[in-house]
Amino acid sequence: MLAPLGLHDVAFAVVWGIVAAGCVFDLRERIFPNALAGALALVSLVAAALAGAALGQRLLWAVAVAAALFASELVFRRLTGSSGLGMGDVKFVGAVSLAFPFSVPVAFAGGCALLALWGLMKRQSVLPAIPFVAFALALVVAAQIASGSSLAAVA
Repeated sequence: MLAPLGLHDVAFAVVWGIVAAGCVFDLRERIFPNALAGALALVSLVAAALAGAALGQRLLWAVAVAAALFASELVFRRLTGSSGLGMGDVKFVGAVSLAFPFSVPVAFAGGCALLALWGLMKRQSVLPAIPFVAFALALVVAAQIASGSSLAAVA
């Protein structure tokens, strides 16, 4: 028998809905709009709070993750003269880190690997990253839940 849904479950469902919208935007427009990034960050914080997370630590982690990606992108652009990640990708990873702080680095690495493989198979050098990272994040979270963790514990 399934346990009844709590408010944190509903909030996480909204997080995944915004992630899906971000995937659509990135696929169609190759952008992650600021309004969507703000909504994802806000709902991620609400979901984390409802799951009992320490919000100060979440904020520090998300800022550190986004800052590390931003800095690495600046170095990459300086060295190569071209962009690797877009700033929308950085916003996405920072915002979703508020909901799934320890899953996102693994998902980001896995998403980048999937992106690279897909690019090689399709012989494309420019692809939207958010759908690949989101897919990898869904796999990581599903694996954690399948191993016995609750969604609140994953978050």
